[in-house]
Amino acid sequence: MRYLVIALAALVLGACAGGTEEAGPGPGASSKEQSLRQVAEEYGLAKLRGDAVRSYSYFHKSYKAKCSFDEYSAMTVLAKSLLQVDLSKAELRNIKVFVDGDRGRLEGEVYLGGRPLDFLTENSRDWPWLWEDGKWWVTNDKPKPCALSQ
Repeated sequence: MRYLVIALAALVLGACAGGTEEAGPGPGASSKEQSLRQVAEEYGLAKLRGDAVRSYSYFHKSYKAKCSFDEYSAMTVLAKSLLQVDLSKAELRNIKVFVDGDRGRLEGEVYLGGRPLDFLTENSRDWPWLWEDGKWWVTNDKPKPCALSQ
């Protein structure tokens, strides 16, 4: 049962956090890479703190068309209650930013209290980023991103 709760919470949260011990991109990084890193960390911190209003604002309009704010905020509350862990102090370590044209993605490790949270690290890789109108937006290609059964 515990693993089911953890898996469900990971599905609901599915994001990265901001933090320390960052890796790449280095001094030669493009402005798109630097911008993606910054906005992803802002989004991740908002999401891990349970700030549904702020984290939802980072989603692309295509995501919002499939997942209303009410659905998203309900998932945020559910995840916090299932995990019963304060994720506001979580960190993202060893961040790698990948940009290919107008698409981006991140890889890194989510840590809390010096220990890795592998279930969040793996789930965060399912969230691609899209460069549009001079900004990075979180996207999700799933037909029903708010459905818990996916």
